[in-house]
Amino acid sequence: MCGMGKTPIVSCQVSFYPLYTEDCIATVKEVVDIIGKSGGVSSSVNEMSTIIKGEREAVMGVLEEIQRRMEEKGVRYTMVVTLSNTCGCSIS
Repeated sequence: MCGMGKTPIVSCQVSFYPLYTEDCIATVKEVVDIIGKSGGVSSSVNEMSTIIKGEREAVMGVLEEIQRRMEEKGVRYTMVVTLSNTCGCSIS
């Protein structure tokens, strides 16, 4: 497990797919904004997904925040998450 001291660090790849909406780009941008404004994590966005790195609790908190905010707005979605405690776990 990667880590700084005893703190578990994880890396997470997230792909968010809004369903049943005509303006999926705006919803994806909102999710990217949620990730970008989350404290305690670093992130990088590419054409297919977003990579989030940080302490395990912070990364899981971001995923929960995405779920909560999208459900509050009534957004139906599929979110694909790949979580690793090895790949890409170093914090730069």
